[in-house]
Amino acid sequence: MNARTLIALTLCLLSAERSWCATAENKEIAHVKARVKKTTDGFYTVEYAVYTVKTDIDPQFTAETAVYLRKFQAAFRSFFKPEPKLKVRPTVYIFKDRATYRKEMKARGLKRLASASGGYRGGKKRSQLFCYHNKPGTSFARMSKDTVRHEGAHQLLSYILGRHDIPIWFTEGVATFFEGWDVEKPRNWNIKRLKKTQTRFGAIKQTFGTDAFKDLTYLVGLNRDSWWPKNNAPIVMQHYAEVQSFMTFLLVSPRGREFFSRIFRAVAGGKDVPEMLTPKAISGAQGAWYKDIRDRIGPRKTVKGK
Repeated sequence: MNARTLIALTLCLLSAERSWCATAENKEIAHVKARVKKTTDGFYTVEYAVYTVKTDIDPQFTAETAVYLRKFQAAFRSFFKPEPKLKVRPTVYIFKDRATYRKEMKARGLKRLASASGGYRGGKKRSQLFCYHNKPGTSFARMSKDTVRHEGAHQLLSYILGRHDIPIWFTEGVATFFEGWDVEKPRNWNIKRLKKTQTRFGAIKQTFGTDAFKDLTYLVGLNRDSWWPKNNAPIVMQHYAEVQSFMTFLLVSPRGREFFSRIFRAVAGGKDVPEMLTPKAISGAQGAWYKDIRDRIGPRKTVKGK
């Protein structure tokens, strides 16, 4: 078999695989769509996988959302394997547009979420994710899903840990990590991609090696008040960029995974990381993380003291 024939055969096999996957997904969506009901609260509703999905758009959109969330949960569970401890079923609401979303958030007494692009509200008796369709029309394919993945990661992390008092740096690190995840691609494809690029890495390139870049001791010491200092959006954005960088290091690099298991045990046990890791261990994690950043930035920038 010559090279040209081999390439043609490979392309045919890939095309056949894509066609099979598309057919299988269409069947799954059709199966879920048949289960969608218009409930008394006015939403198109379906229970699928671990989720209850509610939208005010149509049954097709609701079914596609449910299948997407099933894939997202599978991706999330490939990293976080403990059995869920939260007893309440995760519920996802998606509204047809921003105006409807804002009106609904205010009616529910969630004024803070009304000004955001979405949000997660958890408790012993609820696990609710709210967002809206941010493109014209009702096509699920056209809808940007960054918010679904970000808030969905908060929701699933609480679902697995069984509580909502998760250290802010950890839960936001996990959420920002999954912002860049493509649920339609295999896990290894995503890991290779995230090793090279992160959605917030531009801020790391700009600040690494400067006073604006905060060390790991600072990050793990943040609470919800210090995470969002009043009238200081640049600091907040820096927090998000750094925890995304650190969580990506923990989850996709062999060196990071050595630290991740200990850090996750601390978080799952309700302990602060400084209680679980000695200063020497935190220093070791920071050094490995800084090396990871330098490797990502490359030789173009000389970093003093880092």
